[in-house]
Amino acid sequence: MAQTKPIINIEPEAWHKMMTYSKTAYSLHATEIGGMAEVHRVNGEWLISNPAILKQETSGARTELNKVALAEYLSTIGYKNKEHLESNDFLFLWWHTHPNFGAEMSSTDWKTIDQYTENGPGLSLVINNDSEYELIFSIIDPMITQVNCSLNVCYDFDKDFESEINELCTKAVTVPYYNKYGYGNHYGFGNSKLKTVHDDQLSFIETPITTIKNESKIVDENILSQVMFDIDNALNDYQNDKKKSDEFILLIEQINDKFSDIGIKFVVPKKEDLIGVTCAADLIEEDGFNEYLTVV
Repeated sequence: MAQTKPIINIEPEAWHKMMTYSKTAYSLHATEIGGMAEVHRVNGEWLISNPAILKQETSGARTELNKVALAEYLSTIGYKNKEHLESNDFLFLWWHTHPNFGAEMSSTDWKTIDQYTENGPGLSLVINNDSEYELIFSIIDPMITQVNCSLNVCYDFDKDFESEINELCTKAVTVPYYNKYGYGNHYGFGNSKLKTVHDDQLSFIETPITTIKNESKIVDENILSQVMFDIDNALNDYQNDKKKSDEFILLIEQINDKFSDIGIKFVVPKKEDLIGVTCAADLIEEDGFNEYLTVV
C-alpha cells in the first residue's frame, strides 16, 4: 500500500504571491528567486502564510539570501511569534524557485536543508512556473529526518457559491436567427452555433415566432433577423476581399443609426478586432437589448 504524504496547507494568497515572484523574476532577469514565509499550526494542521523576499543574489541556477537580511527577518518574525515558537506551533519556511525546470531540490538545496535543520524543525519548498513543487518537512527529534509532503492550497470551498450565483446571475435565453450560413442559435453575447445550408434551403426552415423586449421597446425578430442577415453578407464580402474594413464598419454604424429607436444596437468593431468576428451575433452589444438578452 502506498504511503500517504503528510499534507501542509497554504493560503491561496501566499501561493499566488510566490508564483508571481517566480514568474516576474524570470521575466525580468531570467533568474531564480527565494525568500521566507511563516507556518502556523491552525486546528492541528500546518498553514503557510505571508511569503516574503529578502535581499539576495540571484542567477539562472541559484539564489543566495543575504545573511544580514535573513538574520533580521528571523529575529523580527520570531519575536512576533514568540509564544507560538515556545509552544511548537510555529515554523519558518524557506522557499525558492526553479522557474523553467523541474521543481526538485538540487544537491545544493539539500545541503542548505541540512544546515537549516540543525537549528530546529522547518519547511523547505521549491516551485516552478508550471505550478509544480517539492515540499520537505525537516525534523530533528528523535533524529534528523526529511519528509516529502503534499501541498494543499486552502481555497474557501465552504463559501455558499450556489446562493451567490443564483442571486447575481441570470441565464441567457437562446435567440434563434438566420444568416447566409444557415440557421443559428445565439447564446448570450458573442457566441453562435451555425448549421451550414444552401440559400435555397432556408425556406424549408420553420420561422420561430419570438419577440425581444427592451424596456418599452418591442423588437420584431423578423427585423432583427434581416439586419443580422445583412451584416453576415457584408462580413462575408469583407472576408473574401469584396468589401473593405471601413465599409463594413460604416455599415454597422448606419444600422445603429437606423434602428436605434427600436432597440437594435451592435458593437462597432475596430479594424484590428475584425479577425475575431465570425458572424453578426458576435457584435450584439450587451446593453443593446435591455440589460440582458431576454425573450418574452
